[in-house]
Parts: sequence; structure tokens; C-alpha cells
Amino acid sequence: MPAVAVKIVIEETRALAREILQKANFPAQLIEARYGKQAIALTRKFAPDLVIIDMDAPGASEAVTQISSEHLAPMLLLTSFTKPLASFREKSGVLACLNKSVDERSFLATAQIALSRWREMKALAEELSELKEALATRKLTDRAKGILMERYHISEEESYRRIQKYAMKKRLTVKKVAEAIITAKSKSTNSC
Repeated sequence: MPAVAVKIVIEETRALAREILQKANFPAQLIEARYGKQAIALTRKFAPDLVIIDMDAPGASEAVTQISSEHLAPMLLLTSFTKPLASFREKSGVLACLNKSVDERSFLATAQIALSRWREMKALAEELSELKEALATRKLTDRAKGILMERYHISEEESYRRIQKYAMKKRLTVKKVAEAIITAKSKSTNSC
């Protein structure tokens, strides 16, 4: 179980999830929704760690689709049927799906897995974003170095050193300096 209380939005017609979580003393702040649109609104408002949705509740598929498309939170689906949901689950990015007749132990284990997988996915998304930013910075820096090398007839190392030195002097990032060099070059080329 998590060491800190997690926020969970529950949208279901029966009190199954709430009962299981409370009985197991699962440290969670439970936020209950009566229907799909309310689940979407509460998920946006509270940014829960997990959303539990009863697929038999009104507006459930809309809620799953919307929450998934906005990447708001991990979802655990409860249903009376498991087969029809398999393809829906894959398309919507739902992390777990359980039959309503699930026992407490399986429910809690599945909720933990969904929480853990969501955290892993978020960490990977952040890492990917950082890598994309680093690559973009590197491409800009390489272009800026090329401009300085051509203009001043200096080595690649010297051009990078100048970019770094200027960035430190002006308290700018290397990326900002590289962008300025590229912009200045394109303006001088266009004005000729």
C-alpha cells in the first residue's frame, strides 16, 4: 500500500470500490461521482491518483474516453462483463479492468499495479520530453556553432566555448544564445 494517502475518484453505481478500500484501510481520499460527466469534472478538478469507473454507470464510456485522451489519471474499470471491454480497454489506455465479483485482495493488488504503472508511464513521458528538449537544443547549438565557425574562421570547440561564455555572461541558456545567433544570421541574410 502507498505510504501517503492517494486521491481516488470513484464513479460507480454500487459502493463496491469504496467498501473494499475502506475495509482494507487503504489510505485514500475518496471522491465520488454519480455519472460519467461528473467523473470527468472531478478528475480535472482534483487530479486524482486513480479513477475507478463502473462501466455499467451512465456515461462511463464517455468518461473513460475523455479522461484517457486528456491523460488525466490512471483508470481501473469495473464491469459485469470482461470480454467486450478488452478491445475498448486497449484503445482507451485503461490500465486495469476487473469483474465486479472481484475479491478484496485482487482489487487492491490491481489498484496498486495501476498506480505503479501510471507513475512509470509519467516518468517515461517526462524523460522523453527532456530528451526531445536536449536534442532540439543540440541541433540549435550545432547550427549556431556552424554560423560562428564560418563567420570567424574558428574551430568547433572555440565556437561552442564562445556560446557558453556569452550565455554565462548574459545569464542565458545556451539554447537562447544559439537561437539568437541563428535569428541574427537569418536577418542579415534576408536584409542583403
